[in-house]
Amino acid sequence: MILTTALTLALHGLAPAQQDDAGAHHAPPPEPVVEDEADTASPPPPPPPPLAPVTPAAAPPVAGPTVDGEERFEALMQFRHQHLDIRGSTRWRGGGATVVHGGWGWGWSGPYHGWGWGWSPSVVVRQPLEPEHGWAVFQGVQRLSVPGYLEVVGDSVRLAALEDDLRRAGLNRKIGYGFGGAGLAATVVGFVAGAWSDSQQELMAWSTVTTAGICTALIGTLAGSSAASREQRLQGDFRVTVPYEDTRAQVDDYNEQLRQDLGLSKGDAYRVLTEQPPRRGQ
Repeated sequence: MILTTALTLALHGLAPAQQDDAGAHHAPPPEPVVEDEADTASPPPPPPPPLAPVTPAAAPPVAGPTVDGEERFEALMQFRHQHLDIRGSTRWRGGGATVVHGGWGWGWSGPYHGWGWGWSPSVVVRQPLEPEHGWAVFQGVQRLSVPGYLEVVGDSVRLAALEDDLRRAGLNRKIGYGFGGAGLAATVVGFVAGAWSDSQQELMAWSTVTTAGICTALIGTLAGSSAASREQRLQGDFRVTVPYEDTRAQVDDYNEQLRQDLGLSKGDAYRVLTEQPPRRGQ
């Protein structure tokens, strides 16, 4: 009896559990929870950072203003005309004539006449032409004088010294030619007065004046000619005034500064000196 009661209770106690398990196995699955799309969507990516401004590469520096077209043509022509160049040069010296004036004088007249007074005619002494090779500075096609060259390159120190030398040479030339003119005048006066003299003593006195005048004219003319020759050499002979090495350096510096001032490249400067002149508009 007791065994039957216990078995009955056990059966009643297991039934709900089995029902619960069965209900659990056969219950419909829970519906999936669908979240809002606004909540589940991924956030948009951040905008890209702004690009830094691109800095253009700096152009190479150009010395002086740049030129093109008509201005470039004018610059090329100006460089051709103002460019300095050292060239060989030949100068011809001599070729002048010196007049030795005659007059009355005491001397040997030959075996038939012996010693006595006589008239000597004027004699013209000509100097032969002699070539003198050297060098000079040209600007374009024009040959510069030494003072003009020093003024172009701006060498004020040498220019001032040269002007002093030229001033002294010019003064000596004037003095020499002045004495020559005075001697020539004395020669003429002595000759005329000797021709009208009344005595031998007076003739000898005027003959002395004539001889002194001839000597003075010769010495003054030679002194004036020497000073004039030195003046010409100072103005035209570069070898006398400026050393070649210093001139070469000054010419190179001047040409380089001229190229930069005109805004030309070294290639343009080389072509304008070695090729034909460019035509207008090229």
